Amino acid sequence: MLLLLTGTIDPSVFNNTNVKITAAQERLEQYVSSIKKYIDTELFSNVVFVENSGADFPLEEINQYALAKNQNFELVQIKTDVAKTIELGKSYGEADCIEQGLLKSELAKKEEYFVKCTGRVFVKNIKKLCGKKQNINRFLFRDDMDWCYTLIFQMNIEEYKQHFFRSKEICDERKGIDIEKSFYMII
Repeated sequence: MLLLLTGTIDPSVFNNTNVKITAAQERLEQYVSSIKKYIDTELFSNVVFVENSGADFPLEEINQYALAKNQNFELVQIKTDVAKTIELGKSYGEADCIEQGLLKSELAKKEEYFVKCTGRVFVKNIKKLCGKKQNINRFLFRDDMDWCYTLIFQMNIEEYKQHFFRSKEICDERKGIDIEKSFYMII
């Protein structure tokens, strides 16, 4: 199964729009640590990290780490609309990372389903969430808030393209519509 991790190493590119941790080096260390932990789970044959700030990344180090565990790693660095991300919020950037990652990743072309996780966060019970039934769509909801968690979800790639690529056009944090609200609206 494919793991798609999203990230912004250097949020200053986007004027630190709605982020709490702004230090690029600290964020990079968090991404590297999280990626290695996901590789250590040996749950995913393919791990893709989609990054949208253009910051340096220790690609060779992570490639070697993944190969030692018989896994594939791919870095997909994308160019996202900076002005639109600043205007609409980091949710727009997150949705764009997912969309461009699925379109540009060579490893994603080999998979039917993917698990998306926010790159700096390691989900400790990921095996429990995603390990048993790999060919289903999974979302976590907060119906009381009309909200769908996007920290982690699992979905069929083609269904995501068909229904969720429009999520970035719905995101507008100025109006209180973040990616979690946009997903809930689509579902």
